[in-house]
Amino acid sequence: MLRVLLLRPSWLPSSPMPPRARWAVVASCVALALGGCGGDSFSLEVTFADSAARQATAALELTLRAGDCETGEILWQRVLRADEQPSDLPPSLARGRAYCVEAIARDAVCRVTASATSASADAPVGHVTLELVAPTDAPAGCEDATCVEGTCVERCDDEGVACVAGGVSGVCRAGACCTGCWDGETCRPGTPAAEIAAGELFSCLRSVDGRVACWGSNGQGELGDGTRGGSTGPSWRADARAIDVPDGVAFSTVTAGVATAYAIDTDGRLWAWGWNESGQLGLGAAVGVNALSPVIVAHPLGNAWERVAAVNNYVQAAAPLPHACAFSRGELWCWGANEQGQVDPSQPSASRDPIIASPSRVEGLFEDVALTQGATCVVREDGAGVACWGDNSHGELGTGDDAPRTGIVPVTLPEGALPVAEIAAGVAGFCVRSAVDRVFCWGDASGTNLPTAAGTVVRSVDEATALAPIAGSSEERRLALGRTHGGALTGEAPITWGSNVDGRLALGAGAPSGPLPPGATTAFPGPATIARGIATGSAHTCVRLDDGSLACAGSNRVGQLGVPVVQPEYPDWQRYCPCLDCAP
Repeated sequence: MLRVLLLRPSWLPSSPMPPRARWAVVASCVALALGGCGGDSFSLEVTFADSAARQATAALELTLRAGDCETGEILWQRVLRADEQPSDLPPSLARGRAYCVEAIARDAVCRVTASATSASADAPVGHVTLELVAPTDAPAGCEDATCVEGTCVERCDDEGVACVAGGVSGVCRAGACCTGCWDGETCRPGTPAAEIAAGELFSCLRSVDGRVACWGSNGQGELGDGTRGGSTGPSWRADARAIDVPDGVAFSTVTAGVATAYAIDTDGRLWAWGWNESGQLGLGAAVGVNALSPVIVAHPLGNAWERVAAVNNYVQAAAPLPHACAFSRGELWCWGANEQGQVDPSQPSASRDPIIASPSRVEGLFEDVALTQGATCVVREDGAGVACWGDNSHGELGTGDDAPRTGIVPVTLPEGALPVAEIAAGVAGFCVRSAVDRVFCWGDASGTNLPTAAGTVVRSVDEATALAPIAGSSEERRLALGRTHGGALTGEAPITWGSNVDGRLALGAGAPSGPLPPGATTAFPGPATIARGIATGSAHTCVRLDDGSLACAGSNRVGQLGVPVVQPEYPDWQRYCPCLDCAP
């Protein structure tokens, strides 16, 4: 029995392929069901049939799997150029088993013949010829160019230089303009991500062309597409779609929180959407009214916004409601829930405003900020120190006790912690990364999200000695804390720790549920790559890779990984090139 199926590359979850990429990548799968008396031989033959000009960049990826095309074990895999044939193939295949041959062509017209022959009858028991061809609407005169959507696009010669193909910006790779994710060998179709953010039960990205898209839970309108689960739309969605903003708006950063998200555009305007129970959207009088589409948060002085932070994990209804903070010209402005003084540290505890619904300036000059449910911590100018204010019931202020405090409280950091390069927050604790890549934490580690003294409350600052140095440089976050787990980027790969329920630590099938100390995750599928940014939700982890693709693991019950909900959790990295232009 022979079956011919259309598939994407084996490490990409199935989703519609963007129309503009149909020439750049054509993927097909041939499944061979073998029978006979054993001793079956196996062969693959490839013919490249195209112009010499195109053959200069033509490539074909062949994969042989035992079993089905989606999950079968990889027995053999090679990338062939125009003048190459398969080598080092398995000499024989077992009788009575199903095998899959994947053929993925880039910028090529190919013919692939897969054949299995029974030794006893010397006759084919599985044989198929597959042709990978160009679209029929390719206009004449494209022999020395790339055809995209029926338009001839000139080839490029300057590797790594920006280019345009079919009206879409890309980067010149291997002589052709790649508008998708370049993994070092192949241009994968999609929309490369420039930044990744994770909220409690959803995720967002900023694409290289400045769009913001979200996926996952939509119970409070946090996906920003004008809908809300249970009333005007589905309760969750697994595919990334751009948020509902006017044409021409391009974003420079995105942040996700507890059912709330924020993005700053290239003109310095702050947009917010989602849950607004405590005025965390910063919209003034509209407290309690959710924003299903992004709304501009006005700066009190009319200045441009630069960076924004949000509470991204929430434990119980009795806990303080969320707040948010953003930078503008080196000044910090905060808004939202203020029961613990987490927004305005200047207010006496006896006369605090429970909610401050518009941005309020905090005295001082700071470089970075992170927020727990009821506390705020900042990195002082030039990384010279850390200060905190708000709730201290779990040692969030790093004072060595859990006594209430008012005002801005300096945190005493050990030697080696200064200057501070980054700060991250969990549910009720904080970690900082020093300029020499050492990590120090304080607060509640009972949820195991801090990589120090799991299961305890660390009221004084403690170094995460079990965490390898977080090497490498990046404009994105290299340290992330979820509700009960955390992660960090150590050079080329992530390290995770804490609870592994739902596989959120990406340690693979069969790994203990934890809590676990810091350790390396499983390898990313596909060609070798480097992780550039990391984000954690309540039960999932996502990283952005240097080719613009994403890799996510953990709970996928509401589609927060961005892959089809075939199973409720994924203990291994699910790698894919996001696609903002694909049909839903």
